[in-house]
Amino acid sequence: MPIASKDIPYVREDRLHKEMSFLSYKRDQLLRQIRKERKDEILAERLHSMETDICYIFRELERRTARKVAHQNYMQKKNAKRSHFKRDNRANRNKNSV
Repeated sequence: MPIASKDIPYVREDRLHKEMSFLSYKRDQLLRQIRKERKDEILAERLHSMETDICYIFRELERRTARKVAHQNYMQKKNAKRSHFKRDNRANRNKNSV
């Protein structure tokens, strides 16, 4: 069952990848069929609709990847700041004792 365009942001990533590969496979089959039969308006409309769905899914996967990268960069910066401010006070105990 194809994913509705309004449901794409709520679908799991693995399902999006599967749908993307399925649609790409179907698109390739449709292209072969169009080449054999030449210009067929019905097939051309189906191809256009399929390519639109592929674009929606591809764009959602791009956004998710960009979000992951941005989150990883944020966490690296956050952890770098934390480690910078954490000091090992055990080394300073001898200096503070009388």
